[in-house]
Amino acid sequence: PLPSPPKSLLVDPTIQSTLHALKDYIKVDTPFDVNRLERLLFTHPNRPFVDSVLRSLREGF
Repeated sequence: PLPSPPKSLLVDPTIQSTLHALKDYIKVDTPFDVNRLERLLFTHPNRPFVDSVLRSLREGF
């Protein structure tokens, strides 16, 4: 699976305030139709990997 960011980074007040201050300048778009990709990979044998990729596409890497 793809690793998630460390919890300490997700709750760091400096990082959070910087991201909030720059929210109008940071935009991440994916050309993927994630719901369709999820349907296509429904039977993929490596569920932890697929789930981590889908989560990352939805929530960010």
